[in-house]
Amino acid sequence: FKYDKINLSHNQGLSLCNSLLAILSLQQQTIHLFEISNGTLTHLQDIGRFCYPEINTILPDLTEIEPEQFLPTDAVAEAWFTTLKHRFLCFLLRRAEEQSSQTDRFPLLNHFNKYATFKSLRISKMQLLGERHLLLKYANEKTITQKPSDSSPQNCLYVFYDIKTTEILSIHENTSESFLKIYERHTVSDIQLLTLSVAT
Repeated sequence: FKYDKINLSHNQGLSLCNSLLAILSLQQQTIHLFEISNGTLTHLQDIGRFCYPEINTILPDLTEIEPEQFLPTDAVAEAWFTTLKHRFLCFLLRRAEEQSSQTDRFPLLNHFNKYATFKSLRISKMQLLGERHLLLKYANEKTITQKPSDSSPQNCLYVFYDIKTTEILSIHENTSESFLKIYERHTVSDIQLLTLSVAT
């Protein structure tokens, strides 16, 4: 991994489930998926700038561009949103619209007030929840660059993501009671029930 930063502390940037290995690039805000077979790694897909593995055949020239060819080199600083970030922001907007009504526009107004904060959030941790789902933690960039000993409690968002459909199933604040209940009810081995609860 060139021009990159991968957090190995407490497996924040690595996750393994059966033969599927996920590696989070903090610098490029990309999750690299590999299959482990007979002692070798086979690259399956990248989730970040694009979400579908088929994009490599549709846009081969674009996906082969090396990071150093961009100005600036950090993918997060590009003028456009990555596909994953776009899904993240769209989910938050749709949720605010659903919570709003003709007589109560506060959820939507609150969303637009927080938009700059949402836009600045970056993936700081990820974990495989089975071979189909990912749990992503979006946090402030300053939190990501801090040393673990220097970090203080910060508001963050937890995202349940479906690798196959490329859909975001739900987003929860770290202070969310619903997220706490999901955590209390299910263990990592109980993934099927967990994802059903998230989807509903």
